[in-house]
Amino acid sequence: MWSQNILLLSMIGCGSVLVRLGYKLQRKNALLLGTIAIAVLLVLLGFVFIKQLRTKQKHELTKEVLVEREKGSAAIFKGIEEERKRIAQDLHDGIGQ
Repeated sequence: MWSQNILLLSMIGCGSVLVRLGYKLQRKNALLLGTIAIAVLLVLLGFVFIKQLRTKQKHELTKEVLVEREKGSAAIFKGIEEERKRIAQDLHDGIGQ
């Protein structure tokens, strides 16, 4: 009877050790899963940030191209106007002579 009690107590002790090991394993698994989830979230946020940055850069480049086109158009129209005035002045001077 006494040996059965000792055996029972040792089995209960082993069971509690197994329960504690199970809790430790669950805790480690939860920590690992949390770490993986955070890493995946950071990678996704990185991709979103990079995509937004590239979109912003494309928008700025497009805006710069449009500004340069407008400057070029303005320079062409200015040149045409100056040439028109020069021709008009030449014609006026030619008629006056």
